[in-house]
Amino acid sequence: MGVMGEGCFKMDQMNHDLLIVLKKELIEAMGCTEPAAAALAGATAVQALRTKFALEPERMSVTASRDIIKNAMSVGLPNSSLRGLKAAVVLGALSGKPQDGLAVLAGITPDVEACARVILKEERVDLHLKEGAPVIFIQVSAQAGGHETVATIAHLHDRLESLLIDGVEQVNRPPEEKDVPSGVPAIFPNGYPSFAQMIAFADSVDLDAISFLLDAAFINMRLADPSFDDGSIREIQRPLIDLAQNRGAIMDALNSATAKAASASYARMAGSPLPVVINSGSGNQGITTTVPVAVLAQKMGASRESLARALALSSIVAITIAARKGRLSSLCGAFTAAIGTSCGFVRLLGGGSQEIHRAVNNMVGNLTGIICDGAKGTCALKIDSAVHAAALSAVMAVDGQGAPSDAGIVGTDADKSIDHLERIVCEGMDVTDRTILDIMLTK
Repeated sequence: MGVMGEGCFKMDQMNHDLLIVLKKELIEAMGCTEPAAAALAGATAVQALRTKFALEPERMSVTASRDIIKNAMSVGLPNSSLRGLKAAVVLGALSGKPQDGLAVLAGITPDVEACARVILKEERVDLHLKEGAPVIFIQVSAQAGGHETVATIAHLHDRLESLLIDGVEQVNRPPEEKDVPSGVPAIFPNGYPSFAQMIAFADSVDLDAISFLLDAAFINMRLADPSFDDGSIREIQRPLIDLAQNRGAIMDALNSATAKAASASYARMAGSPLPVVINSGSGNQGITTTVPVAVLAQKMGASRESLARALALSSIVAITIAARKGRLSSLCGAFTAAIGTSCGFVRLLGGGSQEIHRAVNNMVGNLTGIICDGAKGTCALKIDSAVHAAALSAVMAVDGQGAPSDAGIVGTDADKSIDHLERIVCEGMDVTDRTILDIMLTK
């Protein structure tokens, strides 16, 4: 009886820990996350200038890490036809409210955009690359009347690490929060969960505790189709479609799932004012892990519980892989998120643990190496490719087909395959990332 009680305690603790991670990582944002973070830094620096000295900025300077510059260079901004990091900072500075967090660009008006265009044309904003910075690093300096305020966001997209007013620190973080090592704070302090633990979590966590995932799917589905009906995601009542007996219908559903995900990404990269629920700091990853799974569930007539548990699995797998490879890297986040999507697909198709391991191995044996060359409209193409691969991997897995462990970097199971994927990114692709940005800056 003692052993059984201990096992139940460990399961309850794991579910509790992973649920906290989900709630922390799946948050609502507006627009692409990197320019939103830059706008937040701009809004914070300028608000301090206004509050302390009643001044408007005369000049601004932006210093950012390699991956922030890369991801923000070409992406559209919500409620504006402007693009890029400097534009995001100026728009945030002009009208953004720091308390709005990553939705800081929600209040952009045509008048604000017109003012931003003047500032940018007059070249009153400088942009600099910060070598050796954390992957997520944005520092905005605002100067006026001999005064300077400096806001620094680092490690997480909405984490204000420092605020200086004329060189005096204003942010009083405890040492354990401020002294974060290079990289991201450990969201898994007890170690990364295994696939067995993530599957058990998705299967056993209290349904009411993960109902917020249905809301996340609904928000992200609206990007693919603004007329999307709330009821069709929260209550699905049609008869369940079985893969073996209705293969054609299932494949049509998976094709629709792929198209909807790409459509949502394109709308977001073009600057849609609709919000998105992000995953691991990325709206595209949030879309990838929710929209296709929700579409397949809707087409199959899956239950509300089946959808919620599939979303839990797809989301926690994506978060875990992103934590291991780094939130921003040279490897496309849509691909790693789609590994989670494939797991969600398998669950909806009736597969179990063995099929999930096969699906992950299929994904790693297929699209590993797809590069991230910043956020822009063609991210929709990558999501289309990644989700299509997720669908193929899931169907193959349910049919009993998995990439063998002697195929390239594929491991003996999903955990080993992700170990190898992590090594590819962390050991093998740093030079690739530098080359990508050099091409983008000099072409």
